[in-house]
Amino acid sequence: MAEIVLDRLTKVYPGGITAVSDMNLTVADGEFVVLLGPSGSGKTTTLRLIAGLEKITRGTITIEGTVVNEFDPRERNLAMVFQNYALYPHMTVYKNLAYPLKFAKTNHPPRKLNKKQIEHKVKETAKLLEIQDLLDRKPCALSGGQRQRVALGRALIRQPNAFLFDEPLSNLDSNLRSAMRAELKKMHTSLEMTTIYVTHDQHEAMTLGDRIVVMRQGLIHQIGTPLEVYGQPADSFVAGFVGTPPINFISGIVRCKKTDINVKYDLTINNERDDSQTSSSAEDVLYFEPRGDWFKNSNEIKKVPRLGLPKSLHGALEPYIDKEIILGIRPEDILLQERNDIKIDEGINDIQHMVVTATEPLGNCQDVYLSFGDEVRLVARCDCHVTLSNGRRVAVKIDMNRIHMFEPGEIGRSVTINGMNSRVGS
Repeated sequence: MAEIVLDRLTKVYPGGITAVSDMNLTVADGEFVVLLGPSGSGKTTTLRLIAGLEKITRGTITIEGTVVNEFDPRERNLAMVFQNYALYPHMTVYKNLAYPLKFAKTNHPPRKLNKKQIEHKVKETAKLLEIQDLLDRKPCALSGGQRQRVALGRALIRQPNAFLFDEPLSNLDSNLRSAMRAELKKMHTSLEMTTIYVTHDQHEAMTLGDRIVVMRQGLIHQIGTPLEVYGQPADSFVAGFVGTPPINFISGIVRCKKTDINVKYDLTINNERDDSQTSSSAEDVLYFEPRGDWFKNSNEIKKVPRLGLPKSLHGALEPYIDKEIILGIRPEDILLQERNDIKIDEGINDIQHMVVTATEPLGNCQDVYLSFGDEVRLVARCDCHVTLSNGRRVAVKIDMNRIHMFEPGEIGRSVTINGMNSRVGS
């Protein structure tokens, strides 16, 4: 397998449409890297540039230490698997697997493989993918999962420098996708194959990738392990795109309040003890105040709640005092309790009088949609055994040690990425 290096890779189509812009990425030998993003993010274009199916506008692609910008696809020795499988319908599975080997050569000495060598490789690959009983069938007689295995076999059998996957599982049903994800991960672990995998499915990205590259409009927004991307999102786009249900965003302002602290201490003068001494000091307390329009259509909110901010974030948030900021909180970090039996400590981190609009049971958990008036404002994920009926009022408590804070705007930079919001290792 091989290391792949993209250096300032850029693709501009006629009309000035930039599909990929100044992309820098190193895929280590044997690493599984996932390009994740919505439609139009440039992830498939990036894959096609690496494969040699598109001409590069600027930048370089290096494979195994060699710049391959001017190499034809065949010269790059890469295997690409598409979502439509790309099998020859008139050939049996055996012939589909054997076909790439007709053009392959042995290295010592360089000569074409003979019939016996081809047969050995086909059977070896079929056994690895557990399709040895399907070798005499044609693609029309195979299920979607079986066709996908054959497509993988066509890629594997050539022993390429790296594997490129373009949403290969998108045509499969959910159960089969899950099984094939496990199969891909198992194959990658055993073969240590350098892999670049394109998907818009965050679940695939989280379960398959050693690292995830989150893309939008041809730009990389973040590169990291699945836990880093989920637990330490670099900006509001990454936070909103990675995670199901999506993260909750609340617009508001960071406020500061000085609190007097009185400390009583013992004082001894000339061997005489005086217990009446006190020391006073002022401490800054930062809190988040949701914007007033967040509560529109609600007649029950008499006072805007104040959400106390952890001291660990004070340093990062001090420049934002009295300024607008965006608070992000994952659904699983919201605690709910029906108002009829409130056990949550009412206080600075509570949002009261929210109404359950809908619930979505998911088996081991449930998603709860919460509103003020007619508009859903929060989605919480809680235990399936908690009974929360539609129309009921609930007390809402936010785990402020899990919050993410972002600058305002369409794509707001994280201002708390090194604070207590990190899930990595927790």
